[in-house]
Amino acid sequence: MHFGIALCALGAMAILKQVQASHSDIFHPNHTLYTSSVAYCEAPGPLLLQSLDLKYNDDTHTLAFDVRLSSTKTDLTYDTDFLLYAYGRKFVKVHQDLCALASGSFCHIPNYNFSGSAQVQIPDSISSDIPRIVYTVPDIEALAMLRLYDSQTKKPRGCIQVQISNSMTVDLPGVTYGVGAFVIAATVASLITSAWTNSLSPLQWRVVDVVTTMQLTPMASMLTIIVPRVVHAFSRRFGWIVGLWYIESIVSSIFDARQNTGSNDLNVNFGSLMEAEYSRLANFFPAEMLNGNDSAEVLDVNGVSSLGFNSLLRRKLYAPNTGPGGEMDPGKSADNVVWAVAMDGFSQSGIFYYAASLNISPYSAFLTSLVTWLMAICIAIGLALLATIPVVFLTRTPMPYALERLYVQWVRPLLLRILASAMTPILIFAFFQFAHSTGWLSHFIAALTCFAIVCVWSIILAQQWVQVHRSGPDSLYYIRSQPWDLQSAALHIGSMSHPWRPKYWWFWTIMHGCMFLRACFIGFAQKHDYGLRQSAGLLVIDVLLFAVLVVCRPGRDIQSNVVQCLLCAFRVVIWALCIALSTEANVWGIPRAIVGFVLLAVLSLAIVFIFFVFLLEIVQTLFSRRQRWKDEYQDLYHVHSET
Repeated sequence: MHFGIALCALGAMAILKQVQASHSDIFHPNHTLYTSSVAYCEAPGPLLLQSLDLKYNDDTHTLAFDVRLSSTKTDLTYDTDFLLYAYGRKFVKVHQDLCALASGSFCHIPNYNFSGSAQVQIPDSISSDIPRIVYTVPDIEALAMLRLYDSQTKKPRGCIQVQISNSMTVDLPGVTYGVGAFVIAATVASLITSAWTNSLSPLQWRVVDVVTTMQLTPMASMLTIIVPRVVHAFSRRFGWIVGLWYIESIVSSIFDARQNTGSNDLNVNFGSLMEAEYSRLANFFPAEMLNGNDSAEVLDVNGVSSLGFNSLLRRKLYAPNTGPGGEMDPGKSADNVVWAVAMDGFSQSGIFYYAASLNISPYSAFLTSLVTWLMAICIAIGLALLATIPVVFLTRTPMPYALERLYVQWVRPLLLRILASAMTPILIFAFFQFAHSTGWLSHFIAALTCFAIVCVWSIILAQQWVQVHRSGPDSLYYIRSQPWDLQSAALHIGSMSHPWRPKYWWFWTIMHGCMFLRACFIGFAQKHDYGLRQSAGLLVIDVLLFAVLVVCRPGRDIQSNVVQCLLCAFRVVIWALCIALSTEANVWGIPRAIVGFVLLAVLSLAIVFIFFVFLLEIVQTLFSRRQRWKDEYQDLYHVHSET
């Protein structure tokens, strides 16, 4: 038990260390914006881009840029549209004739590869209108687009999009270490209290609440809403809690097995292309497709000759390479600028975007999650076998008796709790597999897994139902039997009902039914803009569950009811915020950023809440006599025995 507390303390210290570092960055910020990725947003025209780096320093109001271009025609002049989007809102739109800049240096681009850099002073009238939020908040959503047009025909000649970052993020390793330590501590506490025969502590099953609460973060990120980047970055640190754990050898083996059985990843994007397309979906799509008639909020002008470009000279701006024919010098390979040309709606949102951001193919998500949870089961069985040796030697009990007690009291409840924790993500990815993937092998394994899950819970329910109709619901609890009695139904088949009152011994089936429904809403509804329907369905599930919890109070005591009601309330708030983030709600700009951070706060507070519940129950287990069978139920057992 003390070991569990120590693990939790270490996890909390890791989180606090990361928060302290972030706190220092926020209150001593570097007011600078950078390019984080560059992509073509239309097919390249006469100008081919090798690299583009932008850096805006708000302290000096300067914009520095470094560019490498290749031109193929010399007889064209260009007009440009520069657009800046943030959180789905258009903030800046500037139309410019390039011939009016830099004493005509941009007219008739020379026909060779060239590179150049410069620094431009931005007027205070423009820089003062830039919201301060973009410098201080982590994982900002900002996208700049530069569109080229033929000055004579007005035909589009190219488009470049640049994703902007301030280098601040919530994707911190300390989050993984902290929540990982918490899960390990909850697992250790569950093992100890399950092995402690005299214990009635809720720590035996609290690990399920810990894991399912953490799973809310990736579940919110897997909805087909345009997930705020800060929420997505935070959720990446929770991929392992739903089984998306990137182990290269396993992921490669799964990919090869799928490829050999009819599955492919032709419509899945990774890396820079995935980020470029999602950034356009999160910014360009709402600003131009949903609210195309809205004008820019900060700046909407025709021409920016006042920005100081006239001070630039051609020889300073462009430095031709010395290779033959104007080609790139040997050894100076160009950066890879991806082609994010097609915009296929929401096909790269939800599970597609979340899994790919973890370097796992979405179509491999189910098998990856299944293998991860099977590894957890193997570890549990291995620990049980290792524990058998000291139990036999220390208690001097026969090996068959020790193995039976170890299985009934420890291994079986632990495996059921692992299955309860794994059920939601496995079903989500299995349903996603059925609806959106191909390949007979993965479909067959998904169907077999779903059938196995149904069989396990059906057998448990049937055993309990027979026992209740034969001896009453109290027989599933330690009210009428000793925890030392290996023939006790409470020990053999009662563990799933122990969090609930005897009157509601079946309530675990309601909780599992809600898990199944959540998996249906998330797993099946992908690849399109289903965010509102998903969020509304999830909200209805948990609102109804909350009403049932409040009215029936099925928990074994007041504290259990309060914990379950508050966890359900957190889910209700999370799904309500997801509704506010749907395209139908049409909330963009700074209000959307605020909603995203509120969602992040609620997801974090749910984990903090269950953490403090865990600490409280550790104290109660150590010092409360009500958590011990001899003090709570022994007298009742004797009364039942005498009658």
